[in-house]
Amino acid sequence: MRCPEEIEETLLQILSFALINVRAFSSMNEDAKRCGIEADHVHNLPGLIASYSSSGLRYYVNIFVSEYVRLVGADSGTAKMFKPHWEQLGKYLEIHSEG
Repeated sequence: MRCPEEIEETLLQILSFALINVRAFSSMNEDAKRCGIEADHVHNLPGLIASYSSSGLRYYVNIFVSEYVRLVGADSGTAKMFKPHWEQLGKYLEIHSEG
């Protein structure tokens, strides 16, 4: 299934922010663990964009986002950066619920 345009745009923004974070953390000599957390958070997004499914989006929102927040903290600058995008995805899932 083709990824809905509004979801594709949001996922691409999340992916872009995560790559900027990886670049920033690596250039500030942050530890590799933080770069790994950023990469793990978004590594499935290109596949989700290429082969969209609502279950894949739900898995990202429920599993990967929750794990990311657990690791970096809900009050971290990066979690706050992503929050509006995650909320948008959550609203989309509520509106387009399969049951």
